[in-house]
Amino acid sequence: AQRVIHIETGKKNALLVELFGDDAMHRVIVFTRTKHGADKVARVLNGANIDVGVIHGNKSQGQRRAALAAFQAGKLRGLVATDIAARGIDIDQVSHVINFNLPNIPESYIHRIGRTARAGAEGVAISLVDGEERAFLRDIERLTGEKIDSEDRRNDDELKVISVKKGPRRHSGKPNNGKPNNGKPNNGKPNNGKPNNGHAGGRANGKQSNGSGFGKKRRRPARQNGHNDNAATADARPARSHSGPATGSAAGKPSNGESRRAKPHSGSATGKPRSEKPSRVRRRQRRAAEAAAAAAAS
Repeated sequence: AQRVIHIETGKKNALLVELFGDDAMHRVIVFTRTKHGADKVARVLNGANIDVGVIHGNKSQGQRRAALAAFQAGKLRGLVATDIAARGIDIDQVSHVINFNLPNIPESYIHRIGRTARAGAEGVAISLVDGEERAFLRDIERLTGEKIDSEDRRNDDELKVISVKKGPRRHSGKPNNGKPNNGKPNNGKPNNGKPNNGHAGGRANGKQSNGSGFGKKRRRPARQNGHNDNAATADARPARSHSGPATGSAAGKPSNGESRRAKPHSGSATGKPRSEKPSRVRRRQRRAAEAAAAAAAS
């Protein structure tokens, strides 16, 4: 048998507790849409002294097996589950299936209520439908091709809103026992309990910061005049004769001591002009000689 109860969302918990007041509901599976919703429903029922277990994707394999074993042994009256966690579970003699939330997929509804008809047994499927789930109900009725009997419990003053207690807060693994810094006391000191030796911007291990920010390296001072310390020494050497090709710093190439990054300047650090190329010198000498000959001829 299938039945639909129209109810407000906030009163679903109270209606569920009322339904468990029937002694005929001795082995019940309650389906929810989300894992968080399954935990909330289980807390409500356990708070009303109704022993239920819960299985969903966040539970370990051992926890799910223990809940199923207790439910099959009759130690639990109910089992709160999600669709994915309940797939492949073979449980016989289920008296009732309660859809706390209607599934948004009509085929999932067929799989849910089919758990009450195992081994030729007949059971009851009850769906709690709020205003947002009416569209899901129409899709289910369209798929099954039949109208499901319904009951209206909206605006029922006998049903009170039941507040749900918050569950235990999740953490990354180990409990911190009320202490900050991942369970390690800091003794009033910052940086995970490690002193910084009074340096506000320094490192946690006592090394002083360079003032430019945490973890940054110091910058080397900029070079002046584009030369290093060897530039003045190289320019102070005596200039070679222009008879042969110039080499080294005289030709504008960096010497062994000079930095290859330094670009040649028009003048050296000592103020002396650089040596010109031999071709330019010979051209200037030839022009000077021609000018002197012309002056002598005149």
